[in-house]
Amino acid sequence: MKKLDSNYEAKLYKKLSENRVQCELCPRMCVIAEGNTGFCKVRKNTNGTLYALSYGRAVRAAEEFIETEAVFHFEPGSRILSLGNVGCNLACSYCQNWRFSQIEHIDENSIFEYTPEDIVNMALERGIKILSWTYNDPVVWYEFVLDTARLAKKHGLYNLFKTALFVNPKAIEELMEVIDIFSISIKSMNDEYYRSLTTGWLKPVLDGAKKIFDGKRHHLEISNLVVTGASDKEEDYIELIDWVKHNLSGDVPLHFVRFHPNYKYTHVSRPSVDTIEKARELAKEAGIKHCYLGNVFSHEGTNTYCRVCNSLLVERMGLNATPAGIQANGRGYICSNCGTDAEIKMFQRKRRSHAKIKV
Repeated sequence: MKKLDSNYEAKLYKKLSENRVQCELCPRMCVIAEGNTGFCKVRKNTNGTLYALSYGRAVRAAEEFIETEAVFHFEPGSRILSLGNVGCNLACSYCQNWRFSQIEHIDENSIFEYTPEDIVNMALERGIKILSWTYNDPVVWYEFVLDTARLAKKHGLYNLFKTALFVNPKAIEELMEVIDIFSISIKSMNDEYYRSLTTGWLKPVLDGAKKIFDGKRHHLEISNLVVTGASDKEEDYIELIDWVKHNLSGDVPLHFVRFHPNYKYTHVSRPSVDTIEKARELAKEAGIKHCYLGNVFSHEGTNTYCRVCNSLLVERMGLNATPAGIQANGRGYICSNCGTDAEIKMFQRKRRSHAKIKV
């Protein structure tokens, strides 16, 4: 593809004999012969050097709300600048963004060129405080994310990373230096599910999520796509709930998101609302303080309630969030009725200049 022609040298790889290279970005550890690309199709070996072909290449940026990314406990209703790339290191049968994530389906006319300065200025001009790295998995956009996120932080912006987190520990460590908010999709607790429906595997995802949680420096929320016939049984919910509770915390918001048929997984219908309501019920019984339903409209499972007095704190209609019973208090919000910590974080005002970058 002509537009995927960046000459930006990739990070996290090593050179091998016979002009081969080994990519060390994700658990696949692709060994790539000269002239070939890895599984993701956007990291190419040219003359024994690995290049990030999609550096600075993106689908059109979009202004959305933070709730789009299954993030409900960081400044509800905030506008985000959503940034998507092409290619992916997974190949999910039900991918919602397959026209971008799977290279063979991409329309070159949908690819645009941006510099880190372009992205940051776009957010500053629109008064948006959060860059959201999303759509196809931003893991494969690693170098561009790092460069742009560093620049964004210098200008007072926040970075949100929406990811399946199929990535190696070294990459996670570098991402943790620049990302403020992680929204992690744990697709199942069943490794066979991962291998058959995503072509990945489970352990690196769980290890990565725990690494981020243990770092204690980031806002973290977990989501699970409830796929009909694949991850919609009570035992599926219970396994994930138990893992989150015992390896992360009952304080970490958990989202059960209603799948809709797409790509190669169209032989089933959407799960019923009753099905994911059961998941939320089980989570609450297990001690998950904040559990939500996704891809439902006007349902109490999308609202935030006080964990002590049960007052409505944030009301949501679709992806529109309206503060209903919260007030600012230091670094976050409290319940206006009883004063309990709402466990919702807010923007911190003591960040660097929001001045536009001169280019």
